[in-house]
Amino acid sequence: MRHLSLTLACLALALVQGCSVSVAGDGHNLTGVNGNVSAAAGTSYDNVSSVNGDVRLGRGASASVAKTVNGDIRIEDEARVGEATTVNGSVRADRGAQISHDARAVNGSIEILERARVGGDVTTANGSIEVDGGEVNGLITTRNGDIELRSGARVLGGIHILEDTNSRHWGRSDPPRVDIGENCVVEGTLRFDREVELKVHPSAKIGQVLGDKVRRL
Repeated sequence: MRHLSLTLACLALALVQGCSVSVAGDGHNLTGVNGNVSAAAGTSYDNVSSVNGDVRLGRGASASVAKTVNGDIRIEDEARVGEATTVNGSVRADRGAQISHDARAVNGSIEILERARVGGDVTTANGSIEVDGGEVNGLITTRNGDIELRSGARVLGGIHILEDTNSRHWGRSDPPRVDIGENCVVEGTLRFDREVELKVHPSAKIGQVLGDKVRRL
């Protein structure tokens, strides 16, 4: 996790290299440039990707990979994807959506709604992370984003807020806020490498808190 910034910064180049120069679907891949890409409800693809456009998986659609640069990813109700990655955009998993592996966003937020599940990690560089009644099987990691768990959300792998190496670059000087709401569960360690504000509802259950700059609210 120490190399998060470098890893995320390299994603943009990797995603651009993997995309087509036109909007097209070949039965296995659906790709586009300078436009939105949408997998219709119930359809199935290997890769759904765009540059300078949003990616949407309709209700019940599936894909191995959803990725974009300068766009958002929307995984609608009951849709399924192996992994979701965006640079300069957000990721939203609607009710009952499934992300089998990781969800990543650079310069954008991630939102996991009711009954949605992420099988791996949820990672942002400086965007917020919200889990509203969903489940994250892996680790939630950010450097400069707020984290909010609501409506009985579950995080099995813990929470890690990385050290802020350049607050001017990320455009934020105040500490991130971690809000763990009613009946929420964090089974792993909550590790904070920088100053944070932590609020935990009395009914919530959390693991060990590590960090010498944690301010309890």
